[in-house]
Amino acid sequence: MRTFVVSIVDNIFKFRERLLITVLLIIFSSGKAQSQTMYEVKYKSQADILLYEVDYATQADIKYFEVDYRSQANKEFNHWFWVDYPSQAEFKIYWVDYKSQADKCVFKVRYASQSTRKENK
Repeated sequence: MRTFVVSIVDNIFKFRERLLITVLLIIFSSGKAQSQTMYEVKYKSQADILLYEVDYATQADIKYFEVDYRSQANKEFNHWFWVDYPSQAEFKIYWVDYKSQADKCVFKVRYASQSTRKENK
């Protein structure tokens, strides 16, 4: 009888471990598929990153494309989706007036295929 109880307890723990591993894999794999959401703040001190929009694509550090739906946004390809609230945003940005004040220079492209792909570091 004791062996039977021990085998049932072992199976329950194995099931819990498998379930935990499965849930963790789902969570970690979905983290890579997150969208790149942006929110424009009113004050420079609230921003995570300071951006300057350049006139030509060759001057830009980042070429981005604005998407209409959150599900279309993509971190890897700099497809940005603008959110309504700061708590929804991955990045809070502030547009600066001068290139020398910016952390990054950006250029908005016309087509999704023109945006820059992020390097894997």
